[in-house]
Amino acid sequence: MGNYSFRSDIQGLRAIAVIAVILYHFEIPIVKGGFVGVDIFFVISGYIISKTIIQKVEEKSFNFRDFYFSRIKRLYPALLATIFTVYLGGLVFLSPIDLKELSTTSIFASIGVSNIYFWLTSGYFDNFASLKPLLHTWSLGVEFQFYLIWPFFIFLIYKLNRFQFTIILIITIISGIVSYKFLKLNATGAFFLMPFRIHEFSIGTLTFLIERKGFGRKTINNGLYILGAVLIFIAIFKFNSGKLSFPGKVVWIPLCGTALMIYAGSTLYFDKIINNKLLIHIGEISYSLYLTHWPIFVFYKYITPESIIDYKTITCLLLLTIIFSHLLYRFIEKPFRLNNYSKLLYISVCQTSVICITTISFCSYIGKGWEWRLPQNLRIANSINIDEMHNYTWSNQIPYAKLKNFSDNGKEKILIIGDSQAADLINLLAANGNDKKFDIVARTIHHECSIPYIDIAKRQTYFTKVNPNTIADPNSISRCHRQLNSIVKNQHLLRQADRIFVSFIWYDYTAPYIDEALNKLDELSGGHKL
Repeated sequence: MGNYSFRSDIQGLRAIAVIAVILYHFEIPIVKGGFVGVDIFFVISGYIISKTIIQKVEEKSFNFRDFYFSRIKRLYPALLATIFTVYLGGLVFLSPIDLKELSTTSIFASIGVSNIYFWLTSGYFDNFASLKPLLHTWSLGVEFQFYLIWPFFIFLIYKLNRFQFTIILIITIISGIVSYKFLKLNATGAFFLMPFRIHEFSIGTLTFLIERKGFGRKTINNGLYILGAVLIFIAIFKFNSGKLSFPGKVVWIPLCGTALMIYAGSTLYFDKIINNKLLIHIGEISYSLYLTHWPIFVFYKYITPESIIDYKTITCLLLLTIIFSHLLYRFIEKPFRLNNYSKLLYISVCQTSVICITTISFCSYIGKGWEWRLPQNLRIANSINIDEMHNYTWSNQIPYAKLKNFSDNGKEKILIIGDSQAADLINLLAANGNDKKFDIVARTIHHECSIPYIDIAKRQTYFTKVNPNTIADPNSISRCHRQLNSIVKNQHLLRQADRIFVSFIWYDYTAPYIDEALNKLDELSGGHKL
C-alpha cells in the first residue's frame, strides 16, 4: 500500500511472524508461543497504516475512499479466494454438521466479522479448533474493523495539530489496561474483539512517531534491534497457550519487541543477515502463507483423525502450504494488488464474490450441510438433534446426582464421579436396566474443571495458568471450586461406596495432577475402591 519506502527488514519481520504461526499451528513442540506471530502482524499493520495516513494527511493528499479501496485491493481478493476454495474442500470432505458450521463461518469471514462469530461460539485454544478451517480469519476481522475506525481517528487528531503523540500514547495505555481487565471477565472476548487489540496496532503508530524524530545512534539501534529480537523469540519459544491468560500483561513482550525491531531495523550494521532473499521472499508471500496453512492442516486432521503429527507429516504439510501459497500469491494476491484495474472492476468482482459465497453458504446452512451428499443410511445417523442428545446425556445422571446418600437397599454401592463421560457411563448401565442392579449415587464435576480433586493451595495456579478451559472462562472457576469441595465434604459417600468410578475427558495438562487426585480420593474412601 501506498506512500512509504520499502523496508526489507519489515519483510523479514513478517517472515518471522508467519513462520512462528505456521509452526505453532503444525504443533511443533518447541514453538508453543508461535501464536504471538499474529500480534507481531498487528504492530506491523499499525506502523504501516499509520505512517501512510499521517504522511498523506500532512501532505493534504489523504482520501478516505482511496484508503479503503487500497485495503480492499490488498486483502480481499486472496481472502475471498481462500474462503471459496475452503468451502469447495468442505463440500468434498466435511460431514453435513461440519459443513453447516463452515457455511456460517464463510458468511461471517467474507464480510470481515468472523472474529465476532468465533467470540460468540468458541475459543481460539479450544479442543474443536482443529475442525474449523477458517478459524484463522479472526485476525483479519480484527484488522478490517481497525481499518474502519483508525483513519478517522488519525485524521482528526492531526487536524487538531497538537499533542498527537500524547493522545496516541494515552490511547495505547488505556486500551492495554482495559484489555487486561476485560480478560478476567471474558477471556474469549478479550482475545477476539478489536477494541481489546487497539493497543497492539497503536504501538505501531507510536513507533513511527518516535522514528521520525530520529532518536538513537546506529550503534544504539543495533542494540535495540537485538533486544527486540530477544523479546520476540522469548515469546515464541517460552509462551504456552495452555498456561497463559492471553492477551494479558505478557502480550507487551512481543509487542515491545516488534516495535524495537521496526524502529531500529532500517539502520543495522548486520542488515545483510536480516535482509536475506529467503526471508524477504517469505515476508512478501506471508499473507498467502497465512491464509493457506491452516485450512491445509485442518483438512489433514479431519481426513486422518487418528494420525500422529510427526516430522514427516509436518514436512508434507509445509510443502503443501508452500505450493498453495505460491499459487494464491501468483494468480490472485499479486495480480490484484499490483495491476491497475479500475476501482469499479475491483469492487464489482469483490461484491460479486461475496454475494456468491454468502448465498451458497446460506443455502448449505439452511440445507443442514446438504445431507443429500450422504447415502440414505448415513442421512438418518446424521440427523441428530443436538439439544435432544444433550438432554439424553444427562437424563439418567441428574436423578442420581440429586441423591444425598446411598439407599442402603442391600445392593452394591457405586459412586460415579465426573463430567459427561460419567453421565455416559450411567447411560450404558441404564440402557439394559443394569443401573437398577446397583445402589448408585453420582457427583457431577463439569468438563471445564477437568479434574476430580486438586489441593486448595494449587487451585489458583491450576485454574488461572494451567487449565485453558477456566482461563478462557474465568466465571467457571467458582463453579469448579464448589464441585471439587463437594467431593471432599461428601467423603462419607466415598467411604460407604463399594466401588468408585471416576470418568472424565482427560487432557494433557491434567496429567501432572491425576495421580494426586486419584490418590486423594483413594485415601478418603478408605482404599482399594477406585
